Amino acid sequence: MSLPLVSILIPTFRRPLLLAECVESARRQDYRGQLQVVVLNDDPTATLRAHDFLFTIINAPNRFATLGDKRNALMREVRGDIVQWWDDDDIALPDHVSRAVARLTAGRDPAVRLHRVFEWNGQTVRLVAPQPLCGVTMTTTAMREVGPFPSIDRDEDLVWRRTALAQRWFHGEAHHKAHHAPTFIYRSHAGPRCETHTPAQWDAAHPVATGTIAQTVAISPVWYSDYAATCRNLHQGSP
Repeated sequence: MSLPLVSILIPTFRRPLLLAECVESARRQDYRGQLQVVVLNDDPTATLRAHDFLFTIINAPNRFATLGDKRNALMREVRGDIVQWWDDDDIALPDHVSRAVARLTAGRDPAVRLHRVFEWNGQTVRLVAPQPLCGVTMTTTAMREVGPFPSIDRDEDLVWRRTALAQRWFHGEAHHKAHHAPTFIYRSHAGPRCETHTPAQWDAAHPVATGTIAQTVAISPVWYSDYAATCRNLHQGSP
């Protein structure tokens, strides 16, 4: 029996070093099926390039008005049967996709999520409850049934997930969230387009001059730390 194609969707903006670690996470996945990794960049000052066959970079010609619009553009690129959302500063441990797909296909629910994730602040790691889309895996059919993200600047992921919950796509998730070791790392830090900067706020504070030529930025996948070992040691010592 062949394994389903998994689409990993990554919106990004002016965080090439963090993005390099994010896509390296995709390279390290032990999933034996195929992955479709799509990165969507809408920074008009930078054209992202990569020579890695594993992931596709789309450089949008114009900025999206909201983060919701940007996520909706990514949804239209999905070719897989199963979808995961990663932010450009997220780290997925090597067994993240394989374990998520195993949980999804073993149950009857079209969506599952991690009970806990690791939070990394640049120096220390701790276990926390996940962000709205952090650690969520769902079928493409379910994602499209939930519908598009709202065209808003902030909390678009929270509103969308509430819609999914209201439609009961996650109604059986308690069955699936047995105490498995977390496989996903969420970063907490300040930076461009973090939660304190909506697209409109960022653009107002950083105007782009007319006629600006986009700089080409190469994305070379790499991990700057052994996240798998750090998280494994933490989880072994947790209650």
